[in-house]
Formats: sequence, C-alpha cells, structure tokens
Amino acid sequence: MNSKKLIIFLLGTSLLWNCQPLLVKLISKKSIHNQVKTLTNENQESTIVFMPAVHTGKASYYKSFQPIVDSLRGQGYQIYVESIAYQEELSEKDKLMYNKKIRKFIGYYTAYTNENESLPKEFKMKNYMLQDYAMMGINKSKGDKILDLPKNKLIDKYESEFGEIELTDCDHNTSLDSKYTCDSEYKKHMYLLTNEYRDEYIVQQLTQKEEKNVVLIYGKRHWYSIYPELIKKGYQLIEGKI
Repeated sequence: MNSKKLIIFLLGTSLLWNCQPLLVKLISKKSIHNQVKTLTNENQESTIVFMPAVHTGKASYYKSFQPIVDSLRGQGYQIYVESIAYQEELSEKDKLMYNKKIRKFIGYYTAYTNENESLPKEFKMKNYMLQDYAMMGINKSKGDKILDLPKNKLIDKYESEFGEIELTDCDHNTSLDSKYTCDSEYKKHMYLLTNEYRDEYIVQQLTQKEEKNVVLIYGKRHWYSIYPELIKKGYQLIEGKI
C-alpha cells in the first residue's frame, strides 16, 4: 500500500474529531512508550493490549509503535486497528451519498489530498503528519485486521434510530473537496457516530472472537469508553494508567 493510499485509509479511519493546532501540540507524544495499557481476564485466559494513538503527530512518535507491534505479533497477538473506510463494494453514487452524510456530522470530507479544501488546518501543520499505519508497523499481509464500523454502517445505524439524514441543496451543491459551510443540525450528534456506535461494536466483537490475545490500536478517546465495558466483562488493568 503506497503512502497516499495509507493516508486516505487512515483518514477514512479515525480522524473524526476536530483538534485545533494548539491542542495537537499539547496532546502529541514523543513515543508510545509508557502509554501502553494491558488488561487481562484470568477466567478467559485473555489479554488485551491497548495502544492509544493520537492521529496527528511527528514521525518519531509513529515509528515508536513498530517494535512493540512486531514483538506482540511475534508472540501470537492479533493486531486490530480502527478504520471507517468502506469494507464492501459500493457504487460511486452510494459512496458520494454516504460521504456527504458523514460530512454533515464531522464537517469535512475524509480524504487527504492537496485538492481537499475541506480538511481542518491541523492536518497540514508544519513538522507534523497524519497517523501512518505503515510507519507504525501495521501490515495486512502479516494478518493485521480492521475492527470497526465503516461509514455506510454508521450512517445506516443512525438512520435506523433517528430517520433518514436530509441533504440540503447546499450539501448537494458543495463538492466534497470544497470547504464545507452548510448549516447542519447533525453536528451535535457527531460523538454518537465517531465513538458510541463504534466502541459498542468493538467491545461486542472482542468478546465474541476466538483470539485470546489481541492488540488494539485506536484513538486515545476510545479508551475511555472501551475500558469500562471490558472491566464489566471481567478484565483487570495490570499495566498502564487509566
């Protein structure tokens, strides 16, 4: 997978919360070391390693993931990452519709290209880069997998609960690559799509899978929803801070 595809894959993944440049600098880490969290469930003989990622940082930060990822994979751990990218074949018409509906919630189009003027400016900060899975050691050919809900499933789930999302003339007439200035009442429900639906799905899937030992590489905000649910299911935090 080339660099451009990886970046687009990532943006389809998790860049759904809008950090400001100052906030990016404040939460950026030099290394993932001392950030890793380990939970065990003795009854199920299961271990979950959670590596909380920030989605905009420096290259050295992302490179610090690879030795840990390689080591855990070598010990038989299944590596899971987040991604809301489409996981099935859809028509271009359907993709356009889902992309425009997602945009109603998050305010931009999730594709990192020079032509995409809708992206927040923190994605273009000097000396910072978007999260790069290849640099972090993530490799599909080695068995690493996505564990997440894609954009179309998120929208379908929302619409099944609240009704169809209405696209206005402004939505239809504003191309995906253009700055998004349309009014949207759906922004107040952004967290529902970016976190609640996804975290509920991730925990549900984890408890149903056969793998006993897994690594989760997700945005750090997911930890605060996933951790309490894992505790309810008999896991205990044995390494790292809440």
